[in-house]
Amino acid sequence: RRDMAGAEDLVHDMQRAGLRPDARVFSSLIRGHAEDGNLEAAERHMEEMSRHGFQPTKYEYTLLLKACSNARPPKTESAERVFRQMRASGLQPSREVRRQLWTIVGQERYEELQDGDLLGDAQATELVQSGSSRNGTWGWNPGRVQPKRPPSRPGSVANR
Repeated sequence: RRDMAGAEDLVHDMQRAGLRPDARVFSSLIRGHAEDGNLEAAERHMEEMSRHGFQPTKYEYTLLLKACSNARPPKTESAERVFRQMRASGLQPSREVRRQLWTIVGQERYEELQDGDLLGDAQATELVQSGSSRNGTWGWNPGRVQPKRPPSRPGSVANR
């Protein structure tokens, strides 16, 4: 188990010494609380991150969804709220964000959200349609990922 109280104390000590935490510090605090399922603390640090002038990214929103998933019991309504906040901030949800939401709320609710246009685009449909039933549970099947070719070097055979 992480010592999140100790991590927070360290950040406060840094601030008292005149050091300003950067986005990585806030992301680390959010991640630690997310892994513990402590959504309230993770959201508190995300708000603090914004107050310090750092714009949360998809990564931080994914961490908040992870906090919803790791909470006991999982926080399905909070996950929907976090997803809406992300969309309202102008960020487009990645497949990972959509997968995380689908895992938390379940296929039926995910489809309801899709029908209500919360999810917004074709990727949302692709996510649900790519699931496969195994013993009554749904899995994530992202399809085949194409490997990227390494860039060719000047003078190599590929550039001739």
